[in-house]
Amino acid sequence: MYTPTEIDNSSFRNLLHSTIAQIDSFYGTFKDKYETNDKGKLNFLTSYTNGSSAFRKDILDDSKYILQSLKRSPPRNLEELKGFFEATIGKLQSKCLKNGFHESSLLNLLKEICSNLESINSNELKENTSISFGK
Repeated sequence: MYTPTEIDNSSFRNLLHSTIAQIDSFYGTFKDKYETNDKGKLNFLTSYTNGSSAFRKDILDDSKYILQSLKRSPPRNLEELKGFFEATIGKLQSKCLKNGFHESSLLNLLKEICSNLESINSNELKENTSISFGK
């Protein structure tokens, strides 16, 4: 039976720091764009925007809440980090469906982050399997 091997603490801290920095950058850029409506600030957000939902206040509030949650009580390992994002994505998807919104720019960003976390787990499984079978 496969038991996931955690990435070492240093690598996890770097991953967590990078993830928080990514959301912090999104929040800062989104906040500035939301408050000033400055067209020059769109570059970072362009790949995450979807239709008319691009600059809603709830996205700003949600990203601030996620950022504060990660900073206040950071996950201790990769599984907790993945669980946090999976739960958050579920809540945001429900919110979008309930309110009839398109998927938000924040939701797209979180899905990308979660996908990256999945690929880390997938690579660990391949490495552990190769080690187990002497490949």
